[in-house]
Amino acid sequence: MKVLERIVDSLIRQVVSIDESQFGFVPGRGTTDAIFVVRQLQEKYLAANKRLYMAFVDLEKAFDRVPRKVIWWALRKLGVEEWTVRLVQGMYANARSQVRVALSREFRSGVPWEDLYADDLVIIAESLEECVSRLLTWKEGMEEKGLRVNARKTKIMICGNNLDLLHNSGEFPCAVCCTGVGSNSIFCKGCKKWVHKKCSGLKRLTKDSDFKCSRCQGTARPIDGRPQSEVQVGSDKLDVVASFCYLGDMLSAAGGCDLATTTRVKTAWKKFKELLPVLLSRHLSYKTRGVQHLCAECNAPC
Repeated sequence: MKVLERIVDSLIRQVVSIDESQFGFVPGRGTTDAIFVVRQLQEKYLAANKRLYMAFVDLEKAFDRVPRKVIWWALRKLGVEEWTVRLVQGMYANARSQVRVALSREFRSGVPWEDLYADDLVIIAESLEECVSRLLTWKEGMEEKGLRVNARKTKIMICGNNLDLLHNSGEFPCAVCCTGVGSNSIFCKGCKKWVHKKCSGLKRLTKDSDFKCSRCQGTARPIDGRPQSEVQVGSDKLDVVASFCYLGDMLSAAGGCDLATTTRVKTAWKKFKELLPVLLSRHLSYKTRGVQHLCAECNAPC
């Protein structure tokens, strides 16, 4: 069956031209290309001090909601010969899936589990109105073909300088930037927190008992830099997020790779601590422990 699928796939690809925006299931392309495109757009718009609006669309059970008639209609419209369409119909006819001989399922709609396609879609626009308009157009077109957008998991992210969400880190987070402080800091009398020298605005640190940070004075950037928390799209309200895990990589509304790096390091340490009893076991060889550690790293989500 796999050999026949490859032959039919090569026949269809000779007729159908795939758009450059499609990265999944295309030879020579991968998810890293899509991540690179998004990050490049972010950097260019941030350098020009412009905002970028992204909508991360999630389809509700995409693999199980594709009507067969839509597939035949799409193949014929794209110019695929009738005998090839008949061959594809024969591959989908009476399709069944069996797991350990105990469970079986008949596929009357959608596609077999081996023929899934990625539904990780991102819509990028220069304005919020344009982003919502494109999202509505795409949503209506998918619903006409039997698919459904999961509004609960679909997110909007507004990218720009200082539009991210600050999180406290370290034992003593800075009152201004929320990252951990060290010895080169000063104590704020107003909020009773330590402040970095670079965040204090002072050229030289002194024992000033009356020092107040920019957060207490109301001149610091907000901790939650999102312009709004929700966006109305038709009859649904979509959440505006400050970060999103797209194709396994963390994207931040403020750009940069700091959040992605931090997330990967945290995930690696978490997996390492989970495997610590196995890695320290004297009953297993070094090779077995190394294989277990490599498998955990490869399967670790973002």
